[in-house]
Amino acid sequence: QIKSLYVYPIKSCAGTRVTSWELGPEGLRYDREWTLVDDRGTFINQKVVPRMALITSQFQLSQRLLVLTAPDMEPLYLKLDEFPNALSPSSVTVCGDACLGLQYGAHECEWFSRFLGRPAFLVRRESIEHRSVRGTFSTPIGFANESPFLLVSEKSVDDLHCRVKAASGEDKTRHVIAPNFRANIVVGLSADAPLQPTSLLPYDEDKWKSIAIHVTDDSQVVLKKEGLCNRCKMVCIDQSTSVLSSEPLLTLAKYRREPGGKIAFGVHLSLDPATDAALPAIITEGQTLTIFSPG
Repeated sequence: QIKSLYVYPIKSCAGTRVTSWELGPEGLRYDREWTLVDDRGTFINQKVVPRMALITSQFQLSQRLLVLTAPDMEPLYLKLDEFPNALSPSSVTVCGDACLGLQYGAHECEWFSRFLGRPAFLVRRESIEHRSVRGTFSTPIGFANESPFLLVSEKSVDDLHCRVKAASGEDKTRHVIAPNFRANIVVGLSADAPLQPTSLLPYDEDKWKSIAIHVTDDSQVVLKKEGLCNRCKMVCIDQSTSVLSSEPLLTLAKYRREPGGKIAFGVHLSLDPATDAALPAIITEGQTLTIFSPG
Protein backbone atom coordinates (compact mmCIF):
# COMPACT_ATOMS: atom_id res chain seq x y z
CA GLN A 1 0.00 0.00 0.00
CA ILE A 2 0.97 3.67 -0.13
CA LYS A 3 2.63 4.44 3.20
CA SER A 4 3.45 8.12 2.58
CA LEU A 5 3.24 10.81 -0.10
CA TYR A 6 5.55 13.79 -0.61
CA VAL A 7 5.35 16.87 -2.81
CA TYR A 8 8.47 18.94 -3.54
CA PRO A 9 7.16 22.28 -4.83
CA ILE A 10 10.59 23.89 -5.32
CA LYS A 11 13.15 21.62 -6.90
CA SER A 12 15.88 20.64 -4.42
CA CYS A 13 14.22 22.39 -1.46
CA ALA A 14 12.45 20.53 1.34
CA GLY A 15 9.32 18.60 0.53
CA THR A 16 6.03 18.45 2.35
CA ARG A 17 4.17 15.30 3.35
CA VAL A 18 0.55 15.11 2.27
CA THR A 19 -2.06 12.53 3.17
CA SER A 20 -4.06 12.92 -0.03
CA TRP A 21 -3.14 14.65 -3.28
CA GLU A 22 -4.05 15.23 -6.89
CA LEU A 23 -2.25 13.22 -9.56
CA GLY A 24 -2.05 13.84 -13.28
CA PRO A 25 0.11 12.88 -16.29
CA GLU A 26 2.92 15.24 -15.23
CA GLY A 27 3.12 13.96 -11.65
CA LEU A 28 1.69 15.11 -8.35
CA ARG A 29 0.10 18.56 -8.54
CA TYR A 30 2.70 21.32 -8.00
CA ASP A 31 5.59 18.85 -7.66
CA ARG A 32 8.83 20.49 -8.87
CA GLU A 33 6.76 23.30 -10.38
CA TRP A 34 9.31 25.87 -9.24
CA THR A 35 13.09 25.90 -9.36
CA LEU A 36 15.93 28.21 -8.37
CA VAL A 37 18.44 29.20 -11.02
CA ASP A 38 21.69 31.15 -11.11
CA ASP A 39 22.37 34.22 -13.23
CA ARG A 40 23.00 31.96 -16.25
CA GLY A 41 19.64 30.22 -15.94
CA THR A 42 21.08 26.92 -14.67
CA PHE A 43 19.14 25.28 -11.87
CA ILE A 44 20.70 25.23 -8.40
CA ASN A 45 20.53 22.11 -6.25
CA GLN A 46 21.57 20.89 -2.80
CA LYS A 47 24.81 19.43 -4.13
CA VAL A 48 25.93 23.00 -4.74
CA VAL A 49 23.98 24.72 -1.95
CA PRO A 50 23.07 22.27 0.87
CA ARG A 51 21.18 25.03 2.74
CA MET A 52 18.36 24.60 0.25
CA ALA A 53 17.26 21.65 2.39
CA LEU A 54 16.25 24.12 5.11
CA ILE A 55 13.73 25.94 2.89
CA THR A 56 10.42 24.33 3.79
CA SER A 57 7.02 24.65 2.16
CA GLN A 58 3.43 24.22 3.25
CA PHE A 59 0.29 24.45 1.17
CA GLN A 60 -2.63 26.53 2.38
CA LEU A 61 -5.09 25.28 -0.21
CA SER A 62 -8.08 27.08 1.27
CA GLN A 63 -6.27 30.37 0.61
CA ARG A 64 -4.54 29.08 -2.55
CA LEU A 65 -1.09 29.82 -1.16
CA LEU A 66 2.30 28.14 -0.95
CA VAL A 67 4.03 29.30 2.23
CA LEU A 68 7.84 29.13 2.30
CA THR A 69 9.86 29.33 5.49
CA ALA A 70 13.55 29.20 6.40
CA PRO A 71 15.52 29.81 9.61
CA ASP A 72 15.64 33.51 10.63
CA MET A 73 13.53 34.51 7.63
CA GLU A 74 10.04 35.94 7.41
CA PRO A 75 7.63 33.64 5.53
CA LEU A 76 7.34 34.10 1.79
CA TYR A 77 3.91 33.66 0.22
CA LEU A 78 3.38 32.50 -3.36
CA LYS A 79 -0.08 32.54 -4.91
CA LEU A 80 -0.80 29.17 -6.48
CA ASP A 81 -3.14 30.57 -9.10
CA GLU A 82 -0.90 33.41 -10.25
CA PHE A 83 2.12 33.12 -12.51
CA PRO A 84 4.98 35.65 -12.47
CA ASN A 85 4.24 38.74 -14.53
CA ALA A 86 7.35 38.33 -16.66
CA LEU A 87 7.53 40.10 -20.01
CA SER A 88 8.77 36.91 -21.64
CA PRO A 89 9.74 33.39 -20.53
CA SER A 90 13.32 32.83 -19.34
CA SER A 91 15.54 30.09 -20.70
CA VAL A 92 16.20 27.56 -17.94
CA THR A 93 18.57 24.59 -17.97
CA VAL A 94 17.50 21.60 -15.88
CA CYS A 95 19.64 18.44 -15.94
CA GLY A 96 21.07 19.52 -19.27
CA ASP A 97 17.65 20.13 -20.84
CA ALA A 98 16.70 23.59 -22.06
CA CYS A 99 13.18 24.66 -21.14
CA LEU A 100 11.20 27.79 -20.40
CA GLY A 101 10.17 29.32 -17.10
CA LEU A 102 8.70 32.52 -15.73
CA GLN A 103 10.96 34.43 -13.33
CA TYR A 104 9.63 36.13 -10.23
CA GLY A 105 10.44 39.70 -9.31
CA ALA A 106 12.97 41.25 -6.94
CA HIS A 107 11.01 40.59 -3.72
CA GLU A 108 10.90 36.80 -4.14
CA CYS A 109 14.39 36.43 -5.61
CA GLU A 110 15.98 38.56 -2.88
CA TRP A 111 14.37 36.34 -0.23
CA PHE A 112 16.15 33.27 -1.59
CA SER A 113 19.40 35.11 -2.32
CA ARG A 114 19.57 36.47 1.20
CA PHE A 115 19.01 33.09 2.83
CA LEU A 116 21.34 31.15 0.56
CA GLY A 117 24.08 33.80 0.54
CA ARG A 118 24.34 33.84 -3.24
CA PRO A 119 22.29 35.07 -6.20
CA ALA A 120 19.26 32.87 -6.70
CA PHE A 121 16.29 33.51 -8.96
CA LEU A 122 12.93 31.82 -8.49
CA VAL A 123 11.32 30.50 -11.66
CA ARG A 124 7.95 28.84 -12.18
CA ARG A 125 7.40 26.42 -15.01
CA GLU A 126 5.36 27.90 -17.80
CA SER A 127 2.01 26.14 -17.97
CA ILE A 128 2.33 25.25 -21.66
CA GLU A 129 5.97 24.16 -21.50
CA HIS A 130 7.15 20.67 -20.59
CA ARG A 131 10.14 18.41 -20.88
CA SER A 132 9.88 14.67 -21.54
CA VAL A 133 10.90 11.57 -19.65
CA ARG A 134 14.40 10.53 -20.69
CA GLY A 135 14.16 8.10 -23.57
CA THR A 136 10.58 9.04 -24.50
CA PHE A 137 8.88 11.90 -26.25
CA SER A 138 5.33 11.36 -25.00
CA THR A 139 5.45 11.60 -21.21
CA PRO A 140 5.70 15.18 -19.94
CA ILE A 141 7.58 16.26 -16.83
CA GLY A 142 8.17 19.62 -15.22
CA PHE A 143 11.42 20.49 -13.44
CA ALA A 144 11.86 16.93 -12.07
CA ASN A 145 15.11 15.18 -12.99
CA GLU A 146 13.91 12.28 -15.12
CA SER A 147 10.28 11.27 -14.57
CA PRO A 148 6.95 12.45 -13.17
CA PHE A 149 7.05 10.11 -10.15
CA LEU A 150 9.75 8.63 -7.93
CA LEU A 151 9.05 5.65 -5.68
CA VAL A 152 10.99 3.96 -2.88
CA SER A 153 10.09 0.99 -0.71
CA GLU A 154 10.17 1.00 3.09
CA LYS A 155 11.73 -2.47 2.98
CA SER A 156 14.63 -1.23 0.87
CA VAL A 157 15.15 1.82 3.08
CA ASP A 158 15.18 -0.37 6.20
CA ASP A 159 17.64 -2.80 4.64
CA LEU A 160 19.97 0.06 3.70
CA HIS A 161 19.78 1.50 7.20
CA CYS A 162 20.78 -1.86 8.70
CA ARG A 163 23.75 -2.07 6.34
CA VAL A 164 24.87 1.48 7.18
CA LYS A 165 24.53 0.78 10.90
CA ALA A 166 26.56 -2.43 10.59
CA ALA A 167 29.30 -0.59 8.71
CA SER A 168 29.45 2.54 10.86
CA GLY A 169 28.21 1.54 14.29
CA GLU A 170 25.01 2.69 15.99
CA ASP A 171 26.59 5.72 17.66
CA LYS A 172 28.00 7.11 14.39
CA THR A 173 24.97 6.73 12.15
CA ARG A 174 21.97 8.95 11.64
CA HIS A 175 18.87 6.99 10.81
CA VAL A 176 18.41 6.40 7.10
CA ILE A 177 14.80 7.33 6.32
CA ALA A 178 12.70 7.55 3.17
CA PRO A 179 12.84 11.38 2.91
CA ASN A 180 16.60 11.09 2.29
CA PHE A 181 15.67 9.88 -1.19
CA ARG A 182 13.13 12.61 -2.01
CA ALA A 183 10.56 10.18 -3.43
CA ASN A 184 6.96 11.10 -4.11
CA ILE A 185 5.56 7.70 -3.20
CA VAL A 186 6.76 5.44 -0.38
CA VAL A 187 5.27 1.95 -0.39
CA GLY A 188 5.22 -0.80 2.20
CA LEU A 189 3.14 -3.54 3.76
CA SER A 190 -0.02 -2.55 5.57
CA ALA A 191 -0.09 -3.12 9.32
CA ASP A 192 -2.64 -5.93 8.95
CA ALA A 193 -0.95 -7.64 5.99
CA PRO A 194 -0.30 -11.39 6.44
CA LEU A 195 3.19 -11.99 7.77
CA GLN A 196 4.65 -13.76 4.75
CA PRO A 197 8.42 -13.33 4.42
CA THR A 198 8.23 -13.19 0.63
CA SER A 199 5.32 -10.73 0.36
CA LEU A 200 7.61 -7.73 -0.06
CA LEU A 201 11.38 -8.00 -0.03
CA PRO A 202 14.02 -5.25 -0.23
CA TYR A 203 14.60 -4.07 -3.81
CA ASP A 204 11.62 -5.99 -5.19
CA GLU A 205 10.68 -2.71 -6.87
CA ASP A 206 13.66 -3.15 -9.22
CA LYS A 207 11.77 -6.00 -10.90
CA TRP A 208 8.32 -4.42 -11.12
CA LYS A 209 6.89 -3.61 -14.53
CA SER A 210 4.13 -1.35 -13.22
CA ILE A 211 1.88 -0.68 -10.24
CA ALA A 212 -1.86 -0.04 -10.06
CA ILE A 213 -3.16 2.30 -7.37
CA HIS A 214 -6.79 1.53 -6.57
CA VAL A 215 -8.27 5.01 -6.28
CA THR A 216 -11.88 3.76 -6.17
CA ASP A 217 -13.55 0.37 -6.02
CA ASP A 218 -13.76 0.24 -9.82
CA SER A 219 -10.95 2.46 -11.14
CA GLN A 220 -7.20 2.57 -10.89
CA VAL A 221 -4.18 4.68 -11.74
CA VAL A 222 -1.45 2.62 -13.39
CA LEU A 223 2.15 3.79 -13.20
CA LYS A 224 4.76 2.10 -15.37
CA LYS A 225 8.41 1.80 -14.43
CA GLU A 226 10.75 3.92 -16.52
CA GLY A 227 13.95 2.73 -14.86
CA LEU A 228 16.01 2.82 -11.70
CA CYS A 229 16.92 6.08 -10.01
CA ASN A 230 20.62 6.90 -10.11
CA ARG A 231 21.89 8.38 -6.86
CA CYS A 232 24.45 11.05 -6.00
CA LYS A 233 25.74 12.72 -2.84
CA MET A 234 22.43 14.52 -2.30
CA VAL A 235 21.21 11.44 -0.41
CA CYS A 236 24.02 12.14 2.09
CA ILE A 237 22.65 15.58 3.01
CA ASP A 238 20.69 15.49 6.26
CA GLN A 239 17.41 17.06 5.20
CA SER A 240 16.79 18.45 8.68
CA THR A 241 20.20 20.11 9.19
CA SER A 242 21.70 20.40 5.65
CA VAL A 243 24.88 18.71 6.94
CA LEU A 244 26.71 16.55 4.39
CA SER A 245 28.18 13.17 5.36
CA SER A 246 29.47 10.13 3.48
CA GLU A 247 26.48 7.89 4.14
CA PRO A 248 24.34 6.30 2.88
CA LEU A 249 25.98 6.64 -0.56
CA LEU A 250 29.19 4.98 0.66
CA THR A 251 27.29 1.85 1.64
CA LEU A 252 25.02 1.92 -1.41
CA ALA A 253 28.07 1.94 -3.66
CA LYS A 254 29.18 -1.40 -2.22
CA TYR A 255 26.15 -3.35 -3.37
CA ARG A 256 23.92 -1.21 -5.60
CA ARG A 257 26.36 -0.18 -8.33
CA GLU A 258 25.06 -0.85 -11.83
CA PRO A 259 27.29 -2.26 -14.64
CA GLY A 260 27.74 1.25 -16.04
CA GLY A 261 29.01 2.50 -12.68
CA LYS A 262 25.91 4.35 -11.49
CA ILE A 263 24.43 3.70 -8.04
CA ALA A 264 20.71 2.89 -8.07
CA PHE A 265 18.04 3.18 -5.40
CA GLY A 266 14.31 3.60 -6.06
CA VAL A 267 12.43 3.61 -9.36
CA HIS A 268 11.18 6.22 -11.80
CA LEU A 269 7.54 5.94 -12.86
CA SER A 270 5.21 7.55 -15.39
CA LEU A 271 1.51 7.33 -16.11
CA ASP A 272 0.52 4.23 -18.05
CA PRO A 273 -2.19 4.32 -20.75
CA ALA A 274 -3.88 1.43 -18.88
CA THR A 275 -5.08 3.98 -16.33
CA ASP A 276 -8.88 3.98 -16.31
CA ALA A 277 -9.43 6.49 -13.53
CA ALA A 278 -10.62 9.96 -14.47
CA LEU A 279 -7.75 12.44 -14.33
CA PRO A 280 -6.77 14.28 -12.30
CA ALA A 281 -7.23 11.51 -9.73
CA ILE A 282 -6.78 11.68 -5.98
CA ILE A 283 -4.31 9.28 -4.39
CA THR A 284 -4.19 8.81 -0.63
CA GLU A 285 -1.95 7.26 1.98
CA GLY A 286 -3.25 3.78 2.73
CA GLN A 287 -4.55 3.04 -0.76
CA THR A 288 -3.80 -0.49 -1.90
CA LEU A 289 -1.54 -1.41 -4.80
CA THR A 290 -1.38 -4.21 -7.30
CA ILE A 291 2.10 -5.04 -8.52
CA PHE A 292 2.80 -6.24 -12.06
CA SER A 293 6.09 -7.98 -12.76
CA PRO A 294 7.48 -9.16 -16.11
CA GLY A 295 6.41 -12.65 -17.06
